[in-house]
Amino acid sequence: PEFAFGHGLSYSAWTIDWIPSTSKTPLVLHESQSSLKLQVNVTNLGPQAGSQSVLLFWRLASNDLIRQKLAGFQGTSLLDIGQSTILEFEITHQTFALWNDEIGKLTTVAGMYELEAKTASNVCRQYVQVDVFKLA
Repeated sequence: PEFAFGHGLSYSAWTIDWIPSTSKTPLVLHESQSSLKLQVNVTNLGPQAGSQSVLLFWRLASNDLIRQKLAGFQGTSLLDIGQSTILEFEITHQTFALWNDEIGKLTTVAGMYELEAKTASNVCRQYVQVDVFKLA
């Protein structure tokens, strides 16, 4: 395609940072937890006011067949140059579910997942790791 999924013309530059910065320690989604809340800080670097959509993608770290799957998206309100806002994403076991033809239902594979918050599907940003434990 000519443009990546999520591509748009905001006419401004943006940074997206995880809160807190969790670059080294994986987050954990235990089977007993119903959800995990993740936050990103979105800052308008300029040159003008604008709004930006943030796309959350996941992939199973040990599986190269699944390049990335959309886990959620949110948009900012209009932000002036230098202004920031925090967006929150709620992650559940269902977020990582894929259709299993053998048993005829959605299932979540236990393992290490990588979550990326981006402005478009082809834009590389920092990722956070989430260790997902299988539901009983």
